[in-house]
Amino acid sequence: ELCFQCGGGVNSAVYDGSSRRVVSGDDMGEVKVWDLITCQARSSMSCRSPVSAVLCLPELKAIATGDDSGAVILWDAASSLPRLTISSGALPVRALLYAPGPKALLAACSGRGIGNVMALDAASGQRKFKFLCEESPLSICHVPDHNSVAAGNGKLVSVWDLSTGEKRWEVEPSDSPVIGVAHAGDLQVVISADQRGEVVLWEAASGARRHTFRCSLSNGLVVAMAYATHLSAVVVATTAREVRAYCAVSGSQLSRLSCGYSVHSIHYAEALQSLILGHHLEGKRLSSLVSPSGRTGMVKIMPLTTDTHQSQEGPEAPLWVDQAPGQPL
Repeated sequence: ELCFQCGGGVNSAVYDGSSRRVVSGDDMGEVKVWDLITCQARSSMSCRSPVSAVLCLPELKAIATGDDSGAVILWDAASSLPRLTISSGALPVRALLYAPGPKALLAACSGRGIGNVMALDAASGQRKFKFLCEESPLSICHVPDHNSVAAGNGKLVSVWDLSTGEKRWEVEPSDSPVIGVAHAGDLQVVISADQRGEVVLWEAASGARRHTFRCSLSNGLVVAMAYATHLSAVVVATTAREVRAYCAVSGSQLSRLSCGYSVHSIHYAEALQSLILGHHLEGKRLSSLVSPSGRTGMVKIMPLTTDTHQSQEGPEAPLWVDQAPGQPL
């Protein structure tokens, strides 16, 4: 387990396998690049507004950020200087992804109950497509086998073709907002998770429903979701300060992590077979500056495994105990 302390609540954190570093964005507008050996920040970048999404682009040797002002910035990874700034409009950026085939940078933007997903040329910043959403898109994923992008679009899951800009399919999983979408290439499905914990596997080609299961949430709500390929597991974070992993095929619970702090983002790092968690730390203060949320933050790297001791809830829920910052398990 590794921990990185941040000045503001962490809204997004990802692992860059090419440089073996972690990149975080917080609600102070700070973007930091962390060294896994020293656990110290190697470089930092400042945005005008709270950072809501960060993305590593090894192919372009760049880092992309999206913030609450609607700005998407492409930073040079070596110099930490801005290479390209794109205004997505007045809507805050909620999520970013890179599609290497069409070399497109995609941004999900939403606010005031409206939103869109923009496909931008990663080199020039020129807009290729703008996919209008009926509600607020909170999560997007790339479906490379079909050159498509999927979005959690309010209570819908919408999939658009990145070659033509046409909508491929759209489904409504339930009457609860879709919090996360992920592509499981090994299963050839798009996975959606809604706020109440219903997880649905959709055929990536057609949108046909393959399988549905419901997560146990301990009276919480889902706030983030990721897919872990080495376990074929759906991982959800909840407002009950828990992270739970479920087998995508059977729906059975594989493990449970009890966190001491609010989890705001989950990123699965395949090279590490670990989760990168972005936390907001209530009641903590690391400097004289106060973030907009009044909270400081932390990035934590947690190995994802089912080889853990059992919780008091029974053998179906192995438990990780989340220690205080800096204390190993």
